[in-house]
Amino acid sequence: MGLLKNILTASCLVYGCLGHAQQKTKDQCKITGQILNMRNEPIMGAIIELKQNGIPKGGNVTDEEGNFEIRPLEPGIYDVRICATLSECCFMTGVIVSPEKSTVLNVNLKYKESPVEDKNRWKNHPVLRPEY
Repeated sequence: MGLLKNILTASCLVYGCLGHAQQKTKDQCKITGQILNMRNEPIMGAIIELKQNGIPKGGNVTDEEGNFEIRPLEPGIYDVRICATLSECCFMTGVIVSPEKSTVLNVNLKYKESPVEDKNRWKNHPVLRPEY
């Protein structure tokens, strides 16, 4: 009975340590970065979404400096979508996340085309013609 108890205790310790090691690996996996506009100004409130095999796995919103961090993540390959108001969305596939180092994504988002800036688009519009 004493031998069986020792074996069970040792097994629990080994599996408990393995579970702790797996959790530690997961906690170390993260994606960080900064989202800027084309003038290199930070974009606050940009939305970063992660998917793995089409399944949502996490996300976050940028702070006032355009910085973000997403964790904990499982090691693997992710698809990333970044969107912000007045900017075009950015899509990245095959983003590798590993426990060895943080994955860093620094992105400059392009502005969406603005109808106000593109006056030629409206030159034949009966109400919004520039000469009025």
